[in-house]
Amino acid sequence: MAYITLIQCFELLIKARLKKILDILIYENIDMPITNKSKTISSTKGIERLYNCNPKLVSLEEKGFIKECIEIRNSFIHYDVDLDTAEIKPKYCKMYSLFVQIHNELDETSNEVYQRIVVKNRKTHENILGFSKGYVVFRNEEMPEKIKNRFLAEIANNKKTGILIDKAGVKYNRYPYGNTEWNAISPLHQFCPDCTAALGEFHYEDCDIEICPKCQRQLLSCECELMLYEE
Repeated sequence: MAYITLIQCFELLIKARLKKILDILIYENIDMPITNKSKTISSTKGIERLYNCNPKLVSLEEKGFIKECIEIRNSFIHYDVDLDTAEIKPKYCKMYSLFVQIHNELDETSNEVYQRIVVKNRKTHENILGFSKGYVVFRNEEMPEKIKNRFLAEIANNKKTGILIDKAGVKYNRYPYGNTEWNAISPLHQFCPDCTAALGEFHYEDCDIEICPKCQRQLLSCECELMLYEE
């Protein structure tokens, strides 16, 4: 609902910005006489018109992103969307930052109420703007883009660490997250609640949930002292 409301606010902001340029620009058909029955511009056409009137206000990439977000909102309204919070949050935050960017172009009178709201909710406001600058949601965790890239490298390397070895040199196959024989949590989540390993992946270092393949207790606290085996 927060996402839907933000897009609705953005549509009104587009019309407010167009009206500041010229009153007639908020109407669908500017070649016909304007009456109280005249239709105002659609949101998709509105951002196109705003871009054509002032390309410095939004970039071509931002215009495409805004139109994508409007289409997602329409899908929500028609109950025809398959997205979760992890996918929506980055879009919400980027749209909010664009809202601030365009809203700041309005006159001081229009900004007065807006500024009072920002001051009252400054922490949330700053958090959203901060998230919009390079933060992503990956495996239900918020992180900077560069951390995600390092994580992807760890995921690739982790696939090679399927064996543990004890001090006597005996090797044991690790239990991947979601293993049906030794599953420490129920119901299963898509990602491990502790280390964020995906179903079928091996747990990451010092995970609270990984089971020791030697004694079938918690690997982190057992006395088997197993180590990763690297060939």
